[in-house]
Amino acid sequence: MTLLNATSFIALLSTGLLAGIFFGNRMGTSFALPTIPVSSFVQFQQTIHKKYVRFMPPLQIIAILSSLIWLYLLRFSLSAPGFIMLAVAAAGIIIVFAITLTVNVPINKKLMTWSPANPPGNASEIWKPWEKGNTARTVLTLVVFVLQVLAINLPTPTSF
Repeated sequence: MTLLNATSFIALLSTGLLAGIFFGNRMGTSFALPTIPVSSFVQFQQTIHKKYVRFMPPLQIIAILSSLIWLYLLRFSLSAPGFIMLAVAAAGIIIVFAITLTVNVPINKKLMTWSPANPPGNASEIWKPWEKGNTARTVLTLVVFVLQVLAINLPTPTSF
């Protein structure tokens, strides 16, 4: 297995996992949570956060680094469609990380201070930007994944 093959595999795997996690949350959990009591919402989200906080940051960093390395390995094909797709994909996954850091993480930190027995009265208002950020992350990550899948199926240079 070449460095290019290994890097593209890691990029596709990490981006695909992120896309699946975000899409699953967006198309399932985010529709169910508004229908349950706020105390249950807080308890559920705190439980999820305790698990996700361990692996989501490394997974996003792996997706970024592998995407950038993959792009670097194709640097001699700057005008090739695959390179352009990967450049857009790399920018997209960096934007996803920026949304995570600036929107989702601060709200998650607030959430972890709430008591499920006595959540804030405006919990759903506080949470709305998180959902908007997650929708943006979902769409972007799906686009990134599709671009990477398309790029891997295009011819690549055989030497670096």
